[in-house]
Amino acid sequence: MKKILVFLMVFLSAFLLSSCQSEIDDDVDDVNDVIVDVDDDVDDDVDDDVIVDERFDTGLLVELDTILDSAGDIDNIYGITISIDGEIFKERYFNNNEYESENNIFSVTKSITSLLVGIAIDKGYIESVNQSISDYIDIDDYETTYDLSLIKIEHLLTMSAGLVWDSSNLSGEMISLRRSTDPLSLILERELGFDPGTQFNYSDGSAHLMSVILAEATGMSARDFAYENLLEPLGIEKPYWNADQTGVNIGGCDLFLSNSSLNIIGNLVLNKGIYDGVRIVSEEWIETSTENKVATFSNNGYGYYWWLSNKWGVPLISARGWGGQHIYVIPEFNMVITSSSLGSVADAQAHSQFDEIEFILVHRIIELFVLDSMEE
Repeated sequence: MKKILVFLMVFLSAFLLSSCQSEIDDDVDDVNDVIVDVDDDVDDDVDDDVIVDERFDTGLLVELDTILDSAGDIDNIYGITISIDGEIFKERYFNNNEYESENNIFSVTKSITSLLVGIAIDKGYIESVNQSISDYIDIDDYETTYDLSLIKIEHLLTMSAGLVWDSSNLSGEMISLRRSTDPLSLILERELGFDPGTQFNYSDGSAHLMSVILAEATGMSARDFAYENLLEPLGIEKPYWNADQTGVNIGGCDLFLSNSSLNIIGNLVLNKGIYDGVRIVSEEWIETSTENKVATFSNNGYGYYWWLSNKWGVPLISARGWGGQHIYVIPEFNMVITSSSLGSVADAQAHSQFDEIEFILVHRIIELFVLDSMEE
């Protein structure tokens, strides 16, 4: 077996060259990465000098790089970031995007709204999820044939309010919401498709009502409340968040964040509401919001604006957005995976991008680590 020498040689070479270089690449390998000579009995198709991580075998790392490189073939993808133990492990960016490039995260916004509700409850602005929406919205202003007071905050958070919303035409519904001069009437004066709390129906209308309630309860817009109580403590600059025609931030969409910010938020959830040693949102809220609350139209569970699933028994917590925006939290591996893409595309293209990106995240990247853990 060859002696391990290359790491020292690379270090000395870099030191000598630094005297004649005006700039040096700021990127440095993780402290866990080491450069080693490969044993003589390793397959010939593996380079002699391979950057490896002592936590994983070389085969997994090579395969992971191949998977990430292949993601560049997906139309309009911006990037994929993987962190382990709170540190960036692997990342790829495409189409002139970077770690800090911001874009519309579409329905991942809902999961941010969920965190804001938890913080509002922690701080006493909202008493509990069992409160009626009538505690914050004057329901007498709206013409209906049923009792709107039966709809609770929890029903909004679990997409089970019962108000009709065409989940087969989400883009059309969202356009109507953005353009409406009276968005509350648009949402509240619809038919009641089922009794509140009895079924799941994906609704941007419900998420928008949650933004209305946050503003009423806190006396601040959702954007201002988010910045003061969530984003600024996480070191995230105040982002753009689109609002409806009355000035209320769209509760389920149109928040602009970067892969960097999504990764930080994913790690906040992974660490039960703590970031950099500081409690941002209660552990109780993180746990209850990521527990299954309602049966959905698929094999996925649903909490308070968080999707719940598993890969061969490994629990996955996720936020998912139109066109391929994702946060995947995998507690078993202390891992967070995020993705971003251009979502402002035609419906068919958005669905295609979403499916392709999710396939890579779940059925290639996460599966790779699941299989590796089974071999240990």
